[in-house]
Amino acid sequence: MGFGTTYSAVMGGLGWLSFTLTANAADLAPLDGVRLRPAKIVTDVEGTAQQQAAFTAGKQEASRQGMARFLQEQSFRGRKPRSPKSSTPSEPAAPAPTPAAPSDQ
Repeated sequence: MGFGTTYSAVMGGLGWLSFTLTANAADLAPLDGVRLRPAKIVTDVEGTAQQQAAFTAGKQEASRQGMARFLQEQSFRGRKPRSPKSSTPSEPAAPAPTPAAPSDQ
């Protein structure tokens, strides 16, 4: 009886085996050590998968923070961050009015 070689097939097979052995625990009392082993493996692998997911999320957050720090450093050095090019040309600013000279009366 084979379960397959993929991760999900092996984990499904171990889960099924653990469930079946637990359901027949009364009949398998003399084999408690062997009966509990698949359940422990499934529990350990699930815990490892959760840790791996947490580490992956942590790496993504660290990458975001690193990029933000890099961009902050670039602006600190006087480099302007790249801005998206606009499709409409900007209008030149109107010249500021010159102050009137005081008139003699």
